[in-house]
Amino acid sequence: MIKIQGDFLLNVKNKILKPLIETLHLSYIWKKCINNRYIIASTILLVIMILHSLYGQWVDDFWEHSAVVRELSTHPLHPQHPLFNVTNSHPFFSPYLLLVGLLSRYVSLTPVDALMITGIFNLVFLLVSLRLFINSFFKKRQDAISFYSLILILFMWSAYAWDWSGFIHFKILGFILPYPATFSIATTFLIFTLYYRALESFNLVKYIISIILTAIIILTHPTTSVFAILGIISISLQLYKILGLKAVAKGILLLIMAFLLTMLWPYFSIIDLFIHNNIEFNATSDTFYKNISLIWPTLILTPFALPIFISRYKKNRFDALVLLLCLAMLVYLIGYVTNQYGIGRIISLIAIFIQIHIAAQLAKLENVKTIGKSWSALPVVFYVLIIISSSHINRTVLSRAYMGLRGINYNYYDYNILKNNVKQYDVILSDLGTSWMIPTFGGKIIASKHPAHWIDDHQKRRDDINRFFSKDVLHSEKIIIINNYQVDYIFINRNIVKDFQLYFGFGEIISDDKDHILIKTHKNN
Repeated sequence: MIKIQGDFLLNVKNKILKPLIETLHLSYIWKKCINNRYIIASTILLVIMILHSLYGQWVDDFWEHSAVVRELSTHPLHPQHPLFNVTNSHPFFSPYLLLVGLLSRYVSLTPVDALMITGIFNLVFLLVSLRLFINSFFKKRQDAISFYSLILILFMWSAYAWDWSGFIHFKILGFILPYPATFSIATTFLIFTLYYRALESFNLVKYIISIILTAIIILTHPTTSVFAILGIISISLQLYKILGLKAVAKGILLLIMAFLLTMLWPYFSIIDLFIHNNIEFNATSDTFYKNISLIWPTLILTPFALPIFISRYKKNRFDALVLLLCLAMLVYLIGYVTNQYGIGRIISLIAIFIQIHIAAQLAKLENVKTIGKSWSALPVVFYVLIIISSSHINRTVLSRAYMGLRGINYNYYDYNILKNNVKQYDVILSDLGTSWMIPTFGGKIIASKHPAHWIDDHQKRRDDINRFFSKDVLHSEKIIIINNYQVDYIFINRNIVKDFQLYFGFGEIISDDKDHILIKTHKNN
């Protein structure tokens, strides 16, 4: 009986299943998918993020960046402050946002659309530079490492991980694609690749490009540039074993030339930016030390990557990636000891490079012939799948992408009244939350809800706004605030300012819709 059943199953396999598989070429398709999984995953991510961008629900820092783009697009040579009616410069006047501003100017795009398009470019740039980096620093199984790295970088964070720029996990990626930090991370991967290959092959062109790109990210996102500088040092030390002092000398020369290039930047002083650290920004950055548990999914898997670290260290005690992680963690600790918490944002790149090494270990075990060893990777794979499937935030991102299929759904239509009634340098008084979006569409504001570099009286400006919209402040005091800041318009958000009728006496109502009221002030009330 058993023999008959065995013969039957064998016949089914040989006469039905095997021809069917060969006919459908399933094994061929599967092999193609496995060999190109990084491209497939990247394409899926790109489609999701394009749809997410089309949904158009931009938040927080986006509006400061778009205000900068507007200023640089209208006055690229001599921009004024993007937010306030002052002569001070702004630290976001970087090479990156200057390019976005020129795109907006010469292609006739709004600042919002110019940033949206640039964000898609940044994602493609990031995906390509990540793959080039892995191809350079991992000699085997690059496609598998790239695929696992992408998945881990996107999902190996807690559901409440920081939604700051520079953290490129799935939860926040769609919002921060246009940000300078995203561009700088992609550029960092490219710098590591170019500089490593420049030293290996003595390629002068790649070396010069590395200098220029390093200068660009120092000006564009100083926190990310710290990691890039540590990487250049680490690569130089790794190749010291082969090239001797030449490698170290070229690394030092690269950094000196890059810093000299930043000195030539006409929009702001990089030295002034480093010396005059923003106290408010530094204080809020202590979250990177107090809430380190927010990266617990990566922390749990870190021991899984130890075999890769140990193997690389044994081959070369100055292995660039091992040394880079050690130096980055040292800098992270120095930030805590010295209370320079802003440096703590480097934790994002530390986590990303740990995730890349976890990916390398997964790729290695995937290729092991011994079933017992290869199966040791399965708990990690299941762990990753659970993290991905259990987070409601991941589903929220997908729902936004789905909404993008239904067309653009911008969340700023009500601000279009500013385009038609307000000039670029008119001063608009509004509450802090509403003010954030105003400079993108028309006018300058009194204060912002986020830290403001090189504005010494920013807290006083915030206090004046809060006083103006307070019921307890006299009408005469509010007139003084209007005159002190030479306010041209008052922009009232009905959802925030409930007693909006009290402000009708300050001027002429230009526009009154469901959510906002625009009032042109009577000067010198």
